[in-house]
This record gives sequence, C-alpha cells and structure tokens, in this order.
Amino acid sequence: MRFVLPLVAAVLPVVIAPGMLFYFDVTPKLVFLLIGTAIALVLWRGDLPVNSRFNRIFYLLLAAEAVSIIVSTLTSTHPALSLNGGNWRRFGLISQLAILMFAALAAADCAGDRARVTVYLKAVVLGAIPVALYAVLQYFGWDPWLPKQSYHAGEDTWSIVRPPSTMGHASYLATYLLFVVFACLGLWQQRTWRIVTAAVATLSCAAIVMSGTRAALVGLAAGIIAALWTNKRKAMLYVGAVVVLCLALYWSPAGQGLRNRVTWISSEPLGGARPLLWRDSLRMSVHHLALGYGPETFIREFPRQESIELARAYPDFLHESPHNIFVDALVSQGALGLLILAALCIWGLLAARQIPWARAALIAAIIAQLFTAFIMPTCFFLFLTLALVIERSPARRLPLARMAAVCCAVLLTACALRLLVADRALSSTGASLDRGDLAGAIRSHQTAMKWALPGSSSDLYYSRRLADFVRTTPDFRLKSQGLREALNAALNATHASEEMANAWYNLAAFLSITNSPPDVERSLREAIAAAPNWYKPHWVLAQLLISEHRLDDARHEAEIAVDCNGKAPELLHTLENIRAAQRH
Repeated sequence: MRFVLPLVAAVLPVVIAPGMLFYFDVTPKLVFLLIGTAIALVLWRGDLPVNSRFNRIFYLLLAAEAVSIIVSTLTSTHPALSLNGGNWRRFGLISQLAILMFAALAAADCAGDRARVTVYLKAVVLGAIPVALYAVLQYFGWDPWLPKQSYHAGEDTWSIVRPPSTMGHASYLATYLLFVVFACLGLWQQRTWRIVTAAVATLSCAAIVMSGTRAALVGLAAGIIAALWTNKRKAMLYVGAVVVLCLALYWSPAGQGLRNRVTWISSEPLGGARPLLWRDSLRMSVHHLALGYGPETFIREFPRQESIELARAYPDFLHESPHNIFVDALVSQGALGLLILAALCIWGLLAARQIPWARAALIAAIIAQLFTAFIMPTCFFLFLTLALVIERSPARRLPLARMAAVCCAVLLTACALRLLVADRALSSTGASLDRGDLAGAIRSHQTAMKWALPGSSSDLYYSRRLADFVRTTPDFRLKSQGLREALNAALNATHASEEMANAWYNLAAFLSITNSPPDVERSLREAIAAAPNWYKPHWVLAQLLISEHRLDDARHEAEIAVDCNGKAPELLHTLENIRAAQRH
C-alpha cells in the first residue's frame, strides 16, 4: 500500500489514451484510480489513526460525506446516473467513494510516519512534469495527440489558445497545477530537490498563465500571499522572478494569445454566464434542499430550471455544472452535503495552520473552485491534500474492516473493467464508421452497450455518427441499414441520455424523414418540456406548424423562440413570415 498510493498520485493526472479510448482523458484516469484504490484496499491492514481527536473529526467527516453521497444517490431523480456519473466527467457515487477511500488510506499511511508526506509530495511534483510540459508545448503549437482546433478559439489576430494538456479543459488543468505549485513549496526544504521543485513550480506557473484561467490566477495569487506570510524573503525572490518571466512572455510575440485572452475577459468581467448560472442554480436547489437532486444530475435537471435571462444571454450553451464546488454540492447533495464539504475545507485549513504549503494549496484551490466544478482529478488532489495534513497518531485496528475493504476492492475492480471495455468498444465504433465498416460499428456498439454501466449512454453520439455515415456513403443498402440503426439509437437516447432536450430534438430530426408530422411535433414538444427556454425546438416547431397551416400556434412558438434568442436573424425572419401570412 505504501508504494501503490503515491504511484496513483503521480500517474493519475498524466494518463490519457487518445485513439484507444473514446473518453480518452476521463476514463483512463478513473480506471487507474479505481484499480489503484482497490489494490491499496486489499493491502491495507485494517487500521486507522483515530486515537487523535483531530483525526477522528477528519474520518467522521469523510464518513459523513460518504453517507451523504450514498443517500443523495438513493433519493436521486436519476439514481443510475448518480451511481455511475455522466459522460462528461464520470463523477458519480463510485468515483467519489473511491476518492474518499483513497484519502482515508493516504491519511492512515501518513499518520504513522510523517516522513511519508514527503513521498507523496515528490510523487505529485514528478507526475506534474509531463502534464505542465505538455501544456506549454500545446501553447506553442506542438501537439501530436489532440486536434488543435479543440482548444483554439477565435480567428486570425484575435485567436486564443487555452491548452488543456491531459485534463480535458484549461480550467481543470490550471486548478490541478495549483496543488503542484505548493507541493513544490513543501519540498523546498529538501536540498537535493530544490532545483527540481524550482523548475517544476516555474513550469506549472507558466502553464497556469498560458491556460488563461482567471480563477486559477486569483487562487495562485492568494496562495502565494499565504505562503509569503511565513517565509517572506526567500519566497519573494522566487515570486518576483516568476512574475518577471510571465510578464516577459506576455509582452513577447509569443504572448499574443494571452493578450487576446485578456481582451476576451474584458468583454465579460463578471465571469460570463456564472452570475446568472449561480442564481438559477440556487433557485433550483430550493426544490430539493434537504438531499439534493443527486450527483451528476445537474446536466439533466438544470435545463428545466434555466431562466429566460440566462437562455437569452447564452442561447446555444449547455450548462453541465454550476461552476462552483459549493453550489454543486448543494444541488447534488442538498444542504447537508454543502455543510460537510465546507466543514472538510475548514478542518483542512485549521489542520494546515502550521504547514505553509498545505495552507497555501488549500486556499488557492478553494478560491479557484469557487468558479469551476470538481472533476475527478481536482477533487482527488483536494482530498489528498487534506489527508496529508493529518496528525501523527498511532493506529487502531477496526473489526471487520479488512473484509469490507476486500469487498469494496472487488466492486471497484469490476466497475473499472466494465468502464474500460465499454469505452474501448465505443472508440472502435467510431473507428469502424470512419473506415466505412457499418457492420463492425454495429458490433462494437453492441459490445459497448453490453458492458457499459447503467446511467447515461452513448446513443445520442452513435445516432449522429450514423447520420453522418448515411449522408456520405454511396451504397444504398448501407444507407437503409444505417438509417434504421440510427433511428433506433435516437429513440433509445430519449430514455438513457443525460441530455434529454438534445435527445428529443435529435429524434425529431430523424422522424422528419418518415413523413410523420405528429411524431415530429411530439418529439419537439418533449424537447421543449425538457428545456423550456431553449430556442431551437420552438423555432423548428413553428416551421412545422406553418407547413400545417396552424399559423396561430406557429406564431406563438416563433415568438417564444425570438424571446429566447433575439440575436438570430433567422428567427426574426420566421416570425415576420408568419405575421405576413396571417395578414393575408
């Protein structure tokens, strides 16, 4: 266990599998966490350092967090989705419990021997080297694995680059690197590691700046101030050197992307959609205040609660989370979950009051994640930091703990294997369609469906890929077979997808070629019920009603579409045509 736990901390942020897995930046990390935690559970001796009152509080808070997540999953509006998580981050009950178990084991490891903290810090620092280096290389245009258009935005002289490295998004990368920067501070007393830590901290700070993530930069500044509080002279020299380097990058020709990012930020100084998103999320939470809607249900439930102001301001944006870890806890787990997360953060700050690097890391991460949601790696490193500030204490053997640990290890391993097989099969599905092998794609997708954990599904993606295949293949027989398969997948998506409005809208598109206007209308109205303020189904329904000469109903839907998105000229054109037809 003493080898496995630091290994997981080092490798987890690095591992990605583009070309091998469909969710190449999410699934490998989760699989590695589940299997690593399972191995550590099997090797665990069944004891915990609970003789210290401060430590007992930590383990009681971990247990309370686990109970809160379990109860909110059982009472979830979509229990299967809460159990296994959605497609975009896989942050359901299973992954969250794995993080809590890992934190409990890491704390037990460090409580018996405080020198073990240094081992974890070294693992964190070494693991960050390829991640931060990859981000810097992405910024300068070198990326052999990911398509550059996925993290480039804008055109010509106003384009920006927000490198995601191995984390899927620049914001998550920057949040993770905050832990790395202050882990380097924790290793500064190790003379043999000073050159390494200085280099890694500088590289990480550069990657944070290149990511263009405001929240992480504010968190970094707050963490640096906290660190300067106890070690002003040496820290100020280093901070000054890093600031000079970052300013030199900013004003150099290579800093054009950063200057463009500042221009973009100046156009939305309040954080874009966040103020309205937080307001709507808080209003939403009132309806399930005690236990929440359940983990990972936000993407499915929020479109019903989204205000017209937010929909009008960001008409084509699907909000997958509240972009605030505390609001996310409130919506997912209710008031109790919010209080437990806040208590864990407060406990960590109190425990780290004599540990400058940990206090700075917690302050930086908490501030940054007031503007971003947890993903598995960022949550993992927050709880790992909490575990590393545990007090030194002798361990106490717990009855039946080893038996329970082995049972948990079996379940975690089974989940990891199913995730891996299903994701690999889904990747093979896309590769088969790229080759024009429809039969192979169907077989691969059937395998993916067989092995996938219940919850969200890949049917929405699969139906759209098949639609693209049908449009491009010249073979009439393949067109017919692909269209049938795509229609079935589109229908299945309306039951299993986490994006219900998109699923019904997608089905309406397929049904439009079947010469069945009532079915198309029903699908569009289901899409409207799932996301009342999304303009597209209102607009398409208005056009359908025009063709059926139901002009009053068509005008009503067109007016709603314009109200939800007054920026689109095609919506105004449709409404004007309806009004003109009514006048005649």
